[in-house]
Amino acid sequence: MAVRVAVVGAGIVGTLSALFLAGRGHRVDLYERDAELWSGASAVNEGKVHLGGVYALGGARTHEVMMRGAVEFAPCIEAAIGQRVDWDAVTGDPFDHLVMPDSLVSVDDLSRAYAAINQRAARVIGPSERYLGRRVDEVVDPRPHQDADTGLVAFSTQERAVDPLQLRALVLGAIAAQPGILVRTGTPVTDITTDDDQATLHLSASAEGYDAVVNATWAWQNRFVTAARPRNFRVKAAVRLKPGIARRTVTMVQGPYGDVVAHRDHGYASWYPTGRLITEEGIHPSAHAEAALDSISQRDDLVRSQLDALAAIGVLPAGCDGESIGGIIVGDGAPDIDDPTSLLHDRPDFGAEANGRIVTPVTFKFTTGPLAARVAADTIEAWA
Repeated sequence: MAVRVAVVGAGIVGTLSALFLAGRGHRVDLYERDAELWSGASAVNEGKVHLGGVYALGGARTHEVMMRGAVEFAPCIEAAIGQRVDWDAVTGDPFDHLVMPDSLVSVDDLSRAYAAINQRAARVIGPSERYLGRRVDEVVDPRPHQDADTGLVAFSTQERAVDPLQLRALVLGAIAAQPGILVRTGTPVTDITTDDDQATLHLSASAEGYDAVVNATWAWQNRFVTAARPRNFRVKAAVRLKPGIARRTVTMVQGPYGDVVAHRDHGYASWYPTGRLITEEGIHPSAHAEAALDSISQRDDLVRSQLDALAAIGVLPAGCDGESIGGIIVGDGAPDIDDPTSLLHDRPDFGAEANGRIVTPVTFKFTTGPLAARVAADTIEAWA
């Protein structure tokens, strides 16, 4: 039986939830407070689809969640948009982990952690499953080597990054072609209330009732969650580079460092010590955090400080330039990632929480976003 569903928030989770639901015959209204779909954190992240290697300090549950999200990433996208994707055309080469001199984890301990992750991958990832179209032999080669560009100790991985802008174009094309989705951009939702039979969206000057609601508002999900627990919110700036500047993809581990990602038509660069503007714990981001986020596009100093630091390491050429971008990262716990006990090194939470007729996808990473969207749609499908 078809039901009427509102999806609130139109990043990767919200747009894919809408496509899954509409593809199953439900009528979907897709709400986004900004003027465009997929305009927030989903559009400005690095696009890395993690198999667990970056979480050397995390537990088995985190590694398994990342592995499952990574191998389901491509099938979920293709099922939602209704077409096959040439994943080699929208992903880059496998990237290296570069071990920083003051890493929170020693090279020997990283090597042991990576070997354990490989063993876990052999159990979790089935022989017929593929990661972005390719077979996974091992997540990280546990044998360290010296990186030619930087002189740092490095570990080779099979992890890759998807271009979030190319992925956005594929998903938004599918939404435009789906008659079962009504897009309502520039429409902030002020509250969602629910009982056992329906949920009501409260808008600035009206209210609308639905059979179910997907609360996919990312950093603002807790506004619509009963008895929400505090989260860790970090406002982080990064730099979007012109094509050809980033020649390779690397992640600096293990601690508060950065990333460089070489996509085909642009690059991504971040240096955490200067790009991280706010770290706070609360129910939702503070006004101070939102103001910091809004200021990032005007902060040329954030571009220069991050690119100069990455050039000094040797992962970018000196004197390059780019566009300042940024978003909010959501996690658990108060300590930041420079603390080895921080819960930000562990991302085990995943699934969907139901409160009345409101379904809230639980996912902290781009990697697990498509699978979280499918789980949310399955939850509502069970009610239909």
